[in-house]
Amino acid sequence: MLRLLQEKVKKNIDFHSKADKIVPRKEVNMTYGETLKEERHKKKITLEDLSSLLGCTRQAVSNWERNLCLPNKECQNKLSIIFSKNFVVKYMI
Repeated sequence: MLRLLQEKVKKNIDFHSKADKIVPRKEVNMTYGETLKEERHKKKITLEDLSSLLGCTRQAVSNWERNLCLPNKECQNKLSIIFSKNFVVKYMI
């Protein structure tokens, strides 16, 4: 237990205890791309399948997941429907 806490401090990782286990806490403030990738993995959808559903290229979806760019409003709305989650960018800097 002490060793795990020392690693926590060393790595600056936030942990919480769950039934005698030390488990890494999920990052709450995920980026748009991280959220998209996580949701895609949860539904077991490949990049190719998602791109065909959205009518865009696989590279475009990959760029969104890597936070290189954001999808247009039409694709954001389709993502919201596919994943039953709000994928509309509210604030753009």
